[in-house]
Amino acid sequence: MLAFFLLCSCVHASGGAGGFLSRASWLKKSLLVPPVAFGILEAYSRAPPLIPPTEAPPPLLPPGAAPAPSDLVVVLPGAGGPDANTARIAAALRAPGGREVVEYDWRPWKGDELRAPYDALRLGTRLGTELGRRTDQPRSVHLVGVSVGAFVADAIAKSYATTAGAAKANVHLTLCDAFTARGLAGLARPATAYGVATFGSSADYCESILNTDDPVPHSRTGDVPRLPLTPRL
Repeated sequence: MLAFFLLCSCVHASGGAGGFLSRASWLKKSLLVPPVAFGILEAYSRAPPLIPPTEAPPPLLPPGAAPAPSDLVVVLPGAGGPDANTARIAAALRAPGGREVVEYDWRPWKGDELRAPYDALRLGTRLGTELGRRTDQPRSVHLVGVSVGAFVADAIAKSYATTAGAAKANVHLTLCDAFTARGLAGLARPATAYGVATFGSSADYCESILNTDDPVPHSRTGDVPRLPLTPRL
């Protein structure tokens, strides 16, 4: 639909005295529509929301006098938010030793599906920075990113490592059917999508779990190569 209106505007602006284009001119103008539409949608995917959410995202750990848990686990769901699957993940990770598990619902700051990866990176950077600035640090941080939640998890790991410095905890990153593309450019180049080259680079240990029948593109073994997730010890 956007491409149609752009094409109509080209025809209207470039018509001759009678308001019509020749067939050759029409074809030339029509060739401009795909790259222009691509550029507009790519810019849209990267832009922050015009109307920011009314509330600030809560930190991973509440501020105050309560000390940080020894082992912090954060589950970042996909675009649909917490569901039965993420509840099972949280319960399984909580069971050994009663670890602190946060199932973080980040939907209010997700935007639409096209903007979600870039919004996820902005949110994760903020959350990781806040965690890294705490005077008390957990012994370990386990971040579990599901689908596009992998963008939040990886951004937390990056900004946390940068902010906490030498005081940072051991960071374990688990990616479950990670969605790896951001913007139209990433969708067009799956082999070199952002997550393929970047996810896991700031974690002390990272693992990727992929299935073969996920209906979401860029998150199953048939769509993307295995991520280079060599443990960083």
